[in-house]
Amino acid sequence: MTDKIKITPDQVVSRNRGWVTYVDSRGTQLKARSSAVEIAEDATGTPPTQSGESPMASEKKTRRARSESTGVRTIGGKAVNIADYSRGKAASGNTSFHCGDELAEKLSGKSLDDVYSFAATKLKTEERELRKKYGHLNPGMQRMALGNRLRAALKPKAA
Repeated sequence: MTDKIKITPDQVVSRNRGWVTYVDSRGTQLKARSSAVEIAEDATGTPPTQSGESPMASEKKTRRARSESTGVRTIGGKAVNIADYSRGKAASGNTSFHCGDELAEKLSGKSLDDVYSFAATKLKTEERELRKKYGHLNPGMQRMALGNRLRAALKPKAA
């Protein structure tokens, strides 16, 4: 039987599907099975999770607190500085981040159908054509493509 790898909570980079990514004492990022890792108490003597709370729930709370305090959030496995983005609501009700320009504020919280009708009006094209062109994309990419088309169309023309 092998000994478990002992790490502290602040060495943990992420936990995903039974794997723990962590940084060792030399600064090297490593990955190991969760069953092979033991997360020791931190310097304050606090265990890695609160009693009755799942390790994933604890990790999500820690990540959320860390991202809110530093302005850095992990999106698609990459660290992204969200300090310059405005917080808004997505049509689903979830929190969404946008660039904060006038168009983003107008589209914040609107459903995809509302965005299509708004885009068709402003772009002076039929909604059916837009849906045909972007319908193969996922809803987020449809919304992004429509937003980018709108920004380009609404941008003041250089003389």
